[in-house]
Amino acid sequence: MTVWICQCLCPERHAILATVGEATTEAEADSGVRTPLRRAIMELLNAGKFNPWCAICGAQPHTWRYELGRTKFASIDEAMPALRETEAANMATNRALGVKMKPN
Repeated sequence: MTVWICQCLCPERHAILATVGEATTEAEADSGVRTPLRRAIMELLNAGKFNPWCAICGAQPHTWRYELGRTKFASIDEAMPALRETEAANMATNRALGVKMKPN
């Protein structure tokens, strides 16, 4: 088993949202990690609970891509300390930059 990460990225590679999951193959990770992330983002956008642009550069959702990759971790438990550290750094960056309320 391996932990896979899928990031929704704008064309400038700003992370919109990401998720992780365990899978054995890339096909499993595609259906178990990437597909649910796409679905969740679409549901949030459709419900008006998610800004339809990158908060840093204003890129629109039709330009976003979903990048799937294998991590070095064998389990979610093993990955959690690194994931929490990255999450904290990303949140600090978000606070420092602020959130664009409307795209340019």
